[in-house]
Amino acid sequence: MKLRVGIIFGGFSREREVSFAGGRTVYDNLNKSLFEPIPIFVDSFGNFAILDWKYIYKGSIRDFYPPVKYLPPTPNGFQVYAESLKGVDPIKLLKEIGTPIKADELKNKIDFAFLCLHGAGGEDGSIQGLLDYYKIPYSDTHAYFYCIRYEQSYTAYVDAGFRL
Repeated sequence: MKLRVGIIFGGFSREREVSFAGGRTVYDNLNKSLFEPIPIFVDSFGNFAILDWKYIYKGSIRDFYPPVKYLPPTPNGFQVYAESLKGVDPIKLLKEIGTPIKADELKNKIDFAFLCLHGAGGEDGSIQGLLDYYKIPYSDTHAYFYCIRYEQSYTAYVDAGFRL
């Protein structure tokens, strides 16, 4: 039986596009004879969805999310992020691109999480703390260290104490 690796990418940080590219790179390079990749997209509201693979090779998140039918007309054809839309149910948007799942369902879907999230929600200990809570192993350091490192003024204080 293959180990189910949840590749977690997207998120509510403005660095979500870098995260998306990183998730695609992980998928491309994961040994599929040993691992079953599970693409887990985190939307800009913090919701999870198992992404349909047909979207993984889109140029950017805005090429598929929010789905085109929910986009308002714009004079210049600018792409927008989902949080810019008013009165649209985020779960409804996710259902258009995959299967929404709740955080407590992750344990039944993946055996290991490969984290590709960047910025707030990905590098501040949030996702690590969530995975720790559900006892899902992941590809990164413990949540505690992210919490310290993310707050740069406190990091300087800790570093000075250890003379780093």
